[in-house]
Amino acid sequence: AASPTGQGARAAGAGAEGQVCHMGVEPCKMEERTHDPACLHSGGERSLEEQIAALMPSSRTTHKELCAKWRKKRREISYSDYDVLRFLRATATGDTFNLKAAKRVMLNYQDWSVFIGLHEMNIRTVRAQLESCTLFAPGCRTKQGLQVVFMRPSLYFPQKTALNDLMRATVYYLTRVTDLEQPCTQGIAFVSDMQGWTFSNFSMRYAKTWLDTLQGRFPARVQLFLISDAPPWFNTIWKLIRPMMSASFAKKVQILTKEETYAFFRSKDDLPIAMGGKVNPRAVIDTFVRYRYEVEGLDYAAWYGKIGDMEHLAEEAFDLQRTASEGSEGMDDFDLRLGLDCADTQAASLK
Repeated sequence: AASPTGQGARAAGAGAEGQVCHMGVEPCKMEERTHDPACLHSGGERSLEEQIAALMPSSRTTHKELCAKWRKKRREISYSDYDVLRFLRATATGDTFNLKAAKRVMLNYQDWSVFIGLHEMNIRTVRAQLESCTLFAPGCRTKQGLQVVFMRPSLYFPQKTALNDLMRATVYYLTRVTDLEQPCTQGIAFVSDMQGWTFSNFSMRYAKTWLDTLQGRFPARVQLFLISDAPPWFNTIWKLIRPMMSASFAKKVQILTKEETYAFFRSKDDLPIAMGGKVNPRAVIDTFVRYRYEVEGLDYAAWYGKIGDMEHLAEEAFDLQRTASEGSEGMDDFDLRLGLDCADTQAASLK
């Protein structure tokens, strides 16, 4: 089985034989992962063993216990020791790990992974979507030290690109970012550059799936979410998507002008060219993609494409199964999703 996070699985076990690690990405050595251009990290990454040794005794015990509990049962998806640590960090309260919360997210992620093929992806299967530059991380940080992931929603068209393609690329990229200890432990910041964004770039299903991913479906701690340069009528959309956010997540969201966004960075140059900075997203993505091809041992010149077809059927099947497993609480969520098409129609009528 291939490891999603690299060093962790080789050093500490990739799970039971015959199982598939949750991202299905070839492992890379620690020295390779240290210089991953996804974040332009300059070095200094501690090994998995060093990271675990630095935990509080109770946290080390929780990590060991959760690894053992997961591997005791033959599950559809296997997680490396680093993956388990990633889930524990994402669901921690301060420095205190929450075994039950982490296990719940691991189970939910497993279901999602099986239905949209997260465990089957590699750089080849997500390359086309990454090269759209909808999402990229140039390696800059906010003044508070948070690793920044930029997104450009105007480059995604729900009617032309399957949502699962976008989500697989997003998960792949976020995994690479949180392979690094600092973003995994302290969290990350998102900056959504809304230039050129129109109703043709929006759907309720897309918005809800994206927000669900950032609010616990993927094990990452989003500490700040900046919406920059939104059109004047964005308040209409905000009223539709605000109910999809938890109270704690909504507090992390700020709607700003482009100029106001600059205040969160040490230098304006750290921003993409489109936002007035000096970062070329295409150059960042090209460097990242070529690097990942090398790490994963794939031929950059070979054909590349999607994992499979029938995207919308897979999405619907996942929604139905999740509803059944969640019981009455899930039914409320399902009722909301049944109304999303109607909301999409209402949004379109505002064009």
